[in-house]
Amino acid sequence: MRGTTTVTVQPTLKIAYITVALILITGAIYFYVASQDYADISQSEHQPADSKDAQDVMATTDEMIFFIIIGLGYTAVGIYIVENKYRNKIPYIMATIGSLALILFYIMTRTINIPSIGIQDDVGITDILTKVMQAAIVVLSLYVLVSLRKRKSQHPYQY
Repeated sequence: MRGTTTVTVQPTLKIAYITVALILITGAIYFYVASQDYADISQSEHQPADSKDAQDVMATTDEMIFFIIIGLGYTAVGIYIVENKYRNKIPYIMATIGSLALILFYIMTRTINIPSIGIQDDVGITDILTKVMQAAIVVLSLYVLVSLRKRKSQHPYQY
Protein backbone atom coordinates (compact mmCIF):
# COMPACT_ATOMS: atom_id res chain seq x y z
CA MET A 1 0.00 0.00 0.00
CA ARG A 2 1.34 3.36 -0.95
CA GLY A 3 1.49 6.22 1.51
CA THR A 4 -0.26 9.43 0.72
CA THR A 5 1.70 12.57 0.18
CA THR A 6 0.30 15.84 1.37
CA VAL A 7 1.29 18.98 -0.40
CA THR A 8 0.99 22.10 1.65
CA VAL A 9 0.78 25.38 -0.12
CA GLN A 10 1.68 28.57 1.67
CA PRO A 11 -1.32 30.80 2.30
CA THR A 12 0.34 33.61 0.33
CA LEU A 13 0.90 31.29 -2.62
CA LYS A 14 -2.82 30.46 -2.54
CA ILE A 15 -3.57 34.19 -2.60
CA ALA A 16 -1.22 34.55 -5.58
CA TYR A 17 -3.13 31.83 -7.45
CA ILE A 18 -6.46 33.44 -6.63
CA THR A 19 -5.07 36.75 -7.87
CA VAL A 20 -3.98 35.14 -11.14
CA ALA A 21 -7.42 33.61 -11.58
CA LEU A 22 -9.10 36.98 -11.02
CA ILE A 23 -6.69 38.68 -13.43
CA LEU A 24 -7.29 36.11 -16.19
CA ILE A 25 -11.07 36.13 -15.69
CA THR A 26 -11.10 39.94 -15.81
CA GLY A 27 -9.11 39.82 -19.05
CA ALA A 28 -11.58 37.32 -20.48
CA ILE A 29 -14.49 39.59 -19.57
CA TYR A 30 -12.85 42.47 -21.42
CA PHE A 31 -12.42 40.24 -24.49
CA TYR A 32 -16.08 39.25 -24.23
CA VAL A 33 -17.21 42.89 -24.09
CA ALA A 34 -14.96 43.69 -27.06
CA SER A 35 -16.60 40.86 -29.00
CA GLN A 36 -20.02 42.37 -28.23
CA ASP A 37 -18.79 45.71 -29.59
CA TYR A 38 -17.55 43.93 -32.70
CA ALA A 39 -20.96 42.32 -33.15
CA ASP A 40 -22.60 45.75 -32.84
CA ILE A 41 -20.25 47.19 -35.47
CA SER A 42 -20.86 44.26 -37.81
CA GLN A 43 -24.60 44.59 -37.41
CA SER A 44 -24.53 48.32 -38.14
CA GLU A 45 -22.66 47.68 -41.40
CA HIS A 46 -25.59 45.57 -42.65
CA GLN A 47 -28.13 48.32 -42.03
CA PRO A 48 -29.05 50.96 -44.59
CA ALA A 49 -26.52 53.81 -44.85
CA ASP A 50 -28.97 56.49 -43.67
CA SER A 51 -29.51 54.76 -40.31
CA LYS A 52 -25.80 54.38 -39.66
CA ASP A 53 -24.29 57.00 -37.43
CA ALA A 54 -20.59 57.17 -38.30
CA GLN A 55 -19.75 58.80 -34.99
CA ASP A 56 -21.36 55.98 -33.01
CA VAL A 57 -19.55 53.36 -35.09
CA MET A 58 -16.23 55.14 -34.49
CA ALA A 59 -16.89 55.41 -30.74
CA THR A 60 -17.78 51.71 -30.58
CA THR A 61 -14.64 50.84 -32.55
CA ASP A 62 -12.50 52.88 -30.17
CA GLU A 63 -14.16 51.21 -27.20
CA MET A 64 -13.60 47.77 -28.72
CA ILE A 65 -9.89 48.50 -29.29
CA PHE A 66 -9.58 49.79 -25.71
CA PHE A 67 -11.19 46.63 -24.31
CA ILE A 68 -8.93 44.39 -26.43
CA ILE A 69 -5.84 46.21 -25.18
CA ILE A 70 -7.02 45.89 -21.56
CA GLY A 71 -7.81 42.20 -22.08
CA LEU A 72 -4.34 41.62 -23.54
CA GLY A 73 -2.76 43.51 -20.64
CA TYR A 74 -4.56 41.45 -18.01
CA THR A 75 -3.72 38.22 -19.84
CA ALA A 76 -0.04 39.17 -20.11
CA VAL A 77 0.18 40.06 -16.40
CA GLY A 78 -1.57 36.81 -15.46
CA ILE A 79 0.87 34.78 -17.55
CA TYR A 80 3.79 36.77 -16.11
CA ILE A 81 2.70 35.84 -12.58
CA VAL A 82 2.28 32.16 -13.50
CA GLU A 83 5.73 32.10 -15.10
CA ASN A 84 7.40 33.75 -12.09
CA LYS A 85 5.23 32.16 -9.41
CA TYR A 86 5.74 34.01 -6.17
CA ARG A 87 9.23 35.38 -6.78
CA ASN A 88 8.69 38.66 -8.60
CA LYS A 89 6.87 41.76 -7.40
CA ILE A 90 6.65 43.52 -10.80
CA PRO A 91 3.48 41.82 -12.09
CA TYR A 92 1.69 42.53 -8.80
CA ILE A 93 2.67 46.19 -9.05
CA MET A 94 1.42 46.23 -12.66
CA ALA A 95 -1.87 44.58 -11.65
CA THR A 96 -2.36 47.04 -8.79
CA ILE A 97 -1.63 50.17 -10.81
CA GLY A 98 -3.55 48.97 -13.86
CA SER A 99 -6.63 47.96 -11.90
CA LEU A 100 -6.65 51.17 -9.87
CA ALA A 101 -6.28 53.21 -13.07
CA LEU A 102 -9.21 51.40 -14.69
CA ILE A 103 -11.42 51.88 -11.62
CA LEU A 104 -10.53 55.58 -11.57
CA PHE A 105 -11.12 55.90 -15.33
CA TYR A 106 -14.52 54.24 -14.95
CA ILE A 107 -15.52 56.65 -12.18
CA MET A 108 -14.29 59.59 -14.26
CA THR A 109 -16.29 58.53 -17.33
CA ARG A 110 -19.42 58.44 -15.17
CA THR A 111 -18.88 61.80 -13.47
CA ILE A 112 -16.83 64.08 -15.75
CA ASN A 113 -17.52 65.17 -19.32
CA ILE A 114 -14.34 63.84 -20.94
CA PRO A 115 -13.73 65.10 -24.50
CA SER A 116 -14.53 62.46 -27.16
CA ILE A 117 -16.09 60.22 -24.49
CA GLY A 118 -18.64 62.44 -22.78
CA ILE A 119 -20.43 61.39 -19.64
CA GLN A 120 -21.43 57.75 -19.75
CA ASP A 121 -24.68 56.89 -18.03
CA ASP A 122 -24.73 53.15 -18.55
CA VAL A 123 -23.91 50.94 -15.58
CA GLY A 124 -24.40 47.25 -16.15
CA ILE A 125 -23.75 44.01 -14.33
CA THR A 126 -20.53 43.53 -16.33
CA ASP A 127 -19.31 46.97 -15.22
CA ILE A 128 -19.99 46.22 -11.57
CA LEU A 129 -18.49 42.73 -11.81
CA THR A 130 -15.24 43.96 -13.37
CA LYS A 131 -14.86 46.80 -10.86
CA VAL A 132 -15.39 44.43 -7.91
CA MET A 133 -12.88 42.00 -9.40
CA GLN A 134 -10.40 44.82 -10.04
CA ALA A 135 -10.76 45.99 -6.44
CA ALA A 136 -10.10 42.42 -5.30
CA ILE A 137 -7.04 42.26 -7.58
CA VAL A 138 -5.72 45.44 -5.96
CA VAL A 139 -6.25 44.15 -2.41
CA LEU A 140 -4.80 40.70 -3.11
CA SER A 141 -1.84 42.08 -5.07
CA LEU A 142 -1.00 44.45 -2.23
CA TYR A 143 -1.21 41.54 0.20
CA VAL A 144 1.24 39.52 -1.93
CA LEU A 145 3.57 42.53 -2.24
CA VAL A 146 3.63 43.00 1.53
CA SER A 147 4.24 39.26 2.00
CA LEU A 148 7.09 39.33 -0.52
CA ARG A 149 8.67 42.25 1.31
CA LYS A 150 8.36 40.46 4.69
CA ARG A 151 9.72 37.24 3.22
CA LYS A 152 12.69 39.03 1.67
CA SER A 153 13.48 40.88 4.92
CA GLN A 154 13.42 37.60 6.85
CA HIS A 155 15.64 35.80 4.32
CA PRO A 156 17.66 38.55 2.57
CA TYR A 157 20.28 36.26 0.99
CA GLN A 158 17.92 33.60 -0.28
CA TYR A 159 16.87 35.54 -3.39
